[in-house]
Amino acid sequence: MNMKKWKLYCFLCCAFLYGSSLRAQEAFNAIKIYGDFYIGKMGRGEPNLYLGRFDTNNFKGGTIAYSWINPEKKYSKELELGMRIRTRNVSFDSVDYAIKDFEAAARFELGVRLKKKLFNYLTFSLNPALDLYFYQGDAQPMQSTGFPVTNIDGGILFSFIPHLEIPLGPRLFLDLNVNFINVSFGISYQRNFNPALSEGQQKIGGFDFDTQGERSFQIGLGYRLFSQQNNLPQE
Repeated sequence: MNMKKWKLYCFLCCAFLYGSSLRAQEAFNAIKIYGDFYIGKMGRGEPNLYLGRFDTNNFKGGTIAYSWINPEKKYSKELELGMRIRTRNVSFDSVDYAIKDFEAAARFELGVRLKKKLFNYLTFSLNPALDLYFYQGDAQPMQSTGFPVTNIDGGILFSFIPHLEIPLGPRLFLDLNVNFINVSFGISYQRNFNPALSEGQQKIGGFDFDTQGERSFQIGLGYRLFSQQNNLPQE
């Protein structure tokens, strides 16, 4: 992904976030910072070359989100932006590769919160979500027996995400959610720079359809922009 496209992507994400916040008339607003973790060994946007376990834990990265709620209708909305840049070494087919990869995503959720709190303490909501994602990975072989490989993936992910909020004070709270009920539609492209192949043979691309392609768990720390007693929907 060249620098111009990356700057355009960042600008559009920021403009969307700013515009959504201006249009929101609800009094219940919060900013969240998530820590993201994989469930299992596979994650959205990572082609087979990069699926060998490259670390000792399932930490995926961090994301930032802005959420707001209609206090009368109990609707919940959330816009989440995430980006990940990594460099690492991976062994694949007896060849060591130095890998640099980049992933960016923007997710919008529109859900409904339960009127009654669980145990008179916890807040639960179920949010249908639309996720736009982009991935680019470049692998450089560290031995002469391998060849450089480039992967690009992008698409749309539809999912249902349950949220559980645990209050920590008038403004602070924890948000726990899991994403495993989903379906994705995307386009994938790979080029293997093997000189024994023609340029056309080096390139492989096509449409990608997957169910449960994203299996992740998030732990978020949220901060309400207004105090809880004046902000929460009234029963």
